[in-house]
Amino acid sequence: MDYNSYIQEKLSKLIFLNIKSDVLQSIFKNVKIQEEVYMPIYSSKLVHDISIGDSIDEIKVHMIIEGMFYVLGADKNFKYNKIYKEILISDDLYEKSIKKSIYEAIKSGLIEDAYIYLNGLILIEDTKENNEKLLIVLEELRKQNDIFIETEFEHIEKMKTKFLNYSLPYLYEGILKKDKLDFDGSMIALNEYVKLGGNKSTEVEEMIKEVQINRNYNKAKEILNDEPMEALKLLIPIAEDYYNRNQIYYDIALGYRLIKNHEKAIYYLNEILGMDGNVIEAISEMGINYACIGNYKEAITFFRKAFEVTKAIEICTNLIICYINIGDLDQAKKHLEIAKKINPKDEILLKINKMLNEKELK
Repeated sequence: MDYNSYIQEKLSKLIFLNIKSDVLQSIFKNVKIQEEVYMPIYSSKLVHDISIGDSIDEIKVHMIIEGMFYVLGADKNFKYNKIYKEILISDDLYEKSIKKSIYEAIKSGLIEDAYIYLNGLILIEDTKENNEKLLIVLEELRKQNDIFIETEFEHIEKMKTKFLNYSLPYLYEGILKKDKLDFDGSMIALNEYVKLGGNKSTEVEEMIKEVQINRNYNKAKEILNDEPMEALKLLIPIAEDYYNRNQIYYDIALGYRLIKNHEKAIYYLNEILGMDGNVIEAISEMGINYACIGNYKEAITFFRKAFEVTKAIEICTNLIICYINIGDLDQAKKHLEIAKKINPKDEILLKINKMLNEKELK
């Protein structure tokens, strides 16, 4: 369900009373009402035995005002919106009434209702204060339901355009983009928030730090294979603060292996295994690094442990190569047969098979 359908569905909470124009005119004296209009009322707030007729003495005026705001906020194309707006603009009681409804909705945990009321209120009173309240409510709704993400983005853009040099929408843009993992966009928005005089509280400073850490990490991941040294310059300073210590240590270890500093790679892999001895990626990577420095027996220990869990063809071929390098052709052939059962067409396996055949011929 899209956002518009989701919000319009909320109109089912209302009942609509067909009220004659003279009755409406007697209530809302400051506007000319020349037609019968269906007036909305939040059904849960009506007493069950209400009698629907020409008289609405038993219905509080604020219920009608509340209902009109609800319709305006839920369906911008509703048939009677034009006259609802005329009535609300003409009535100086609406402000106190609707703000009470918004407060009560928030207090009761009816955040969607509060949002719809505010959405309607802004059509009548498009002030900075009301836009701020709507943004705060939207942020809470967005955390509960992804359907409000685009609506919050749109409201942020509206506020940035309507209220120039206003910092608050940039803060919420930064939060929203951070949660969407757009760390570049989040940093731009947060920097603009600070530039425009936004309060750089401890919470905001921590958020900026978190975003910067994630930006550096993402950048490092992008260049790790092609520019491992530059990636390490980004990764090492943030290693202790990154939320997933195992992951960043693994990436640092990979970077060190790629620049052939296997001792440092082994150090970081040992750090991972010290925290969790069952991280298969770290165990396998440990085997690769020991193989790279010629310690094939140690490499075999790690490859065997990883292979027992994964049965991965790549680890099995690494094992075969290590056995060949220590001269244990029996184990090499044994694992060759195991590898053939996993994937007989694996390119590395075919090359190893050819190499073993040539060794036997010699």
